[in-house]
Amino acid sequence: MVVVAEQHLCWPTPIGSVVVDIGESTGALLVDAPSQREGAEIEIRRCGTQWTGTHVAVRERHVSNRVFFAGLFSALESGVYEIRWRDDDKGIRKVLHIAPASVTETSLPR
Repeated sequence: MVVVAEQHLCWPTPIGSVVVDIGESTGALLVDAPSQREGAEIEIRRCGTQWTGTHVAVRERHVSNRVFFAGLFSALESGVYEIRWRDDDKGIRKVLHIAPASVTETSLPR
C-alpha cells in the first residue's frame, strides 16, 4: 500500500490581514524563509523545554508592493526561544529573545 501525504498550501496573505497580539509581557516573531519552503512548518519552543509541536506554516506574504515568504508566531510570552524546521531533529536551530510589546524578526534558511 502506498500512502501519499497531502500538502495543504495556504493562499497568500494580503496586506492588512494579519493581527499580532503583543503587550506588556507578549511579543511576536516573524521568521523569513526561502520561497521554496512555502508550506513548510517552523516549530518553536521556550529554551530548556521539550518540543511540543507548536508551529506555523511558511506563507507567501504581500506587504508594501513586495512579496516575501515567512511564518508568523503572533503571540509569544517574552523570553528565550529556539526555532527549527518542524520534525528536523538534526537540522538548523536558532536561539532568539522575544521582547514584550514588539515583533522580533529573524530568518531560517534552507
